[in-house]
Amino acid sequence: MDEITITITLADRNYRLTVKKEEEEFVRKAAIEVNQRLKKYNEQYAYTDYQDLLAMISLEMTINLENERRIALHDEHILKERIQAIEQLVNTCI
Repeated sequence: MDEITITITLADRNYRLTVKKEEEEFVRKAAIEVNQRLKKYNEQYAYTDYQDLLAMISLEMTINLENERRIALHDEHILKERIQAIEQLVNTCI
């Protein structure tokens, strides 16, 4: 396992993380996304406490993740149904 230590900044605080080398880019992009959302929320709602903004960002991202999971489950269900239909067609031809 090839791990490295990186420093990311979230809400004007630095955090040292140990991550797999192949995950570094993903982690850095995630930190950038959080900071961009933090800036957007700060401009829209004029909060002074980053904790409130980070809570709203966490909620937003969790809702988006749950939505993506639901879509993936629905797509998986449809795919399984189509595979079963194809298998039945193949079985009738054999």
